[in-house]
Amino acid sequence: MPIERKINWDNVEFKGDRRFLSNMYPCKIVIDSIEYPSTENYYMAMKFKGSDYEKMEQLSKCSPLESKKTAHKWK
Repeated sequence: MPIERKINWDNVEFKGDRRFLSNMYPCKIVIDSIEYPSTENYYMAMKFKGSDYEKMEQLSKCSPLESKKTAHKWK
């Protein structure tokens, strides 16, 4: 019989052994000839897909945190 556990999502952190689960974790991704340093950079760039290729490229050249801050400013 499966055990049910309730997870308090307010306390979930992607640190230590779980850091690789974070969108901020550094990992090279190449999509449509643009290289992104993390999934966060790619995720933020997708907000501008089809409307602003230059912004997509800009978001591929900064840190994951900076891409998040910048994309939110532009929206």
